Amino acid sequence: MTSRGRLEFRHDLAADWARYQRLQEIGDTPSQWGALAANPLWHSAIRMLGQQLLRQPTEQGTAWDQAYRQLETSEGTLRSGADLLLDALCLDPHADKWLDERTELLFDENGKRLDRMLERFHHIATVPLVSEPSGDRSMGFYIEATMRSPIYGRWGPVVRFLRRNLERVAPLGSAPVARLCETWLKTTPLLLSGRPTFFRRELAEVAVATAREVQLELMKSR
Repeated sequence: MTSRGRLEFRHDLAADWARYQRLQEIGDTPSQWGALAANPLWHSAIRMLGQQLLRQPTEQGTAWDQAYRQLETSEGTLRSGADLLLDALCLDPHADKWLDERTELLFDENGKRLDRMLERFHHIATVPLVSEPSGDRSMGFYIEATMRSPIYGRWGPVVRFLRRNLERVAPLGSAPVARLCETWLKTTPLLLSGRPTFFRRELAEVAVATAREVQLELMKSR
């Protein structure tokens, strides 16, 4: 509520919806809508389009898979469209299903796509612990980027995916995986309503398994 008695929203849902309607018109041409990924105002709408593409079957998977392959191998800002498709994948209400169907895609090439998805997930599934850091501006950006608290409702599918694939996740020695585990285990309470906080056990298991793999690699290199 402003001093003039008007309501203002941090996210303009009407504008996002209007942009999404436009994207649906050009949804079958990733080279066209992918270029819009350079503008942050289009990010929410592109994520919504990505979730729609997951539900459109094609001869080779879904429209999401087709668009992702095209954008990932493109140059410049078009590759940002592929990143937003990864956001759509892990934020979708049926993310458990979509992630499982793309297990090989995510773990291929030593898990580079999994790492990319998790790097982005850590940002879009958390909020800064300090809303307005004071002092040096560069330090404020650092604090905002590193000191973050989970948005609980977004973590379930990703945590379950990592735990289901523990034997493949641990050998990667992935820094993004370690960061997710650290954020959850350091910022969530041990108990909620007298019961162990959900996902702490699963992420602790992932963290321990990953640490053991890293230790083994260090021992081998000596």
